[in-house]
Amino acid sequence: MKSKFILGTAQFGLNYGINNVVGKPSVNESFSILSQAQKSGIQTLDTADAYGSACDIISTYHENNGAFKVVTKFTYHDGLDIVAHIKSTLDKLRIDKIDTLLLHRYSDILNYPFLENVIKELKTKGYIKDAGVSIYLNDEFKHVIGLDFVDTIQLPFNLLDNFSKKGELIQLAKSKNKNIHARSIYLQGLFF
Repeated sequence: MKSKFILGTAQFGLNYGINNVVGKPSVNESFSILSQAQKSGIQTLDTADAYGSACDIISTYHENNGAFKVVTKFTYHDGLDIVAHIKSTLDKLRIDKIDTLLLHRYSDILNYPFLENVIKELKTKGYIKDAGVSIYLNDEFKHVIGLDFVDTIQLPFNLLDNFSKKGELIQLAKSKNKNIHARSIYLQGLFF
């Protein structure tokens, strides 16, 4: 059965989380988490360049255990050769294609409009399946729903969210065939 869950990997490479008092898990603990995820039917990992050593841990795990699908985020900066960067990411993660490539910052859409064409090129060349953006605010959400090159929208969503407004936007996005990835659903563990 295909799982709708995606395992976030920020804590594999960083001391991540508001409620995190133990820091990063060891490499062996990370491998154990990845193994249990596979056994539980989770097929996709969420990672990013900004997640410290997370990509290295995923790479080593992939080498010996088979590959997950990967959602990865990147932040554009002047001089970045995006195509070369994505090819390097594929090699590093030991995968043939990125399932979903997300811009890590909504502001990149505004500041670097040429990214749309680069992302389309990455799709055409078969380096990525889908593309999108990670957003925070409802105004950002409204804007990206209308962008053709955005297949996937990653957004924070939890029990404390204003569902009346965000729920309408989620329904609108779904009606336009956008994939929705909810993140921080447990407020980085604070619900527990």
